[in-house]
Amino acid sequence: MEAIAIAKVRIDEVGRLHVIPASNPNKMFRFIYRAAMEVDWDEEEQGFYTPVPRELSYSDWCLQVVAAVQSEMGVSLRLEDATVWENVLPAVEQEIRRRVQPQIKQY
Repeated sequence: MEAIAIAKVRIDEVGRLHVIPASNPNKMFRFIYRAAMEVDWDEEEQGFYTPVPRELSYSDWCLQVVAAVQSEMGVSLRLEDATVWENVLPAVEQEIRRRVQPQIKQY
């Protein structure tokens, strides 16, 4: 399975989580809607985004993005030390790192 770094994680002005991969091989990520997991693709930003959290936390939504990309695209997104965090509280970043990284399958 191909692994792609997560370049940036950000929360926008309305509260949606954005997960920006370092690359988009074959421009395939635009088809993520097919996973039917409430994860969408922003063509301009070249990143995934989720609805504003209601019942799920930001870490739950980040897990949802990773799972959708793995199941639909066969790509493993991975957080790295160089991942940029924008408008994300430190406690939320820590929770995402703690919960998401162990879920990423290594092949």
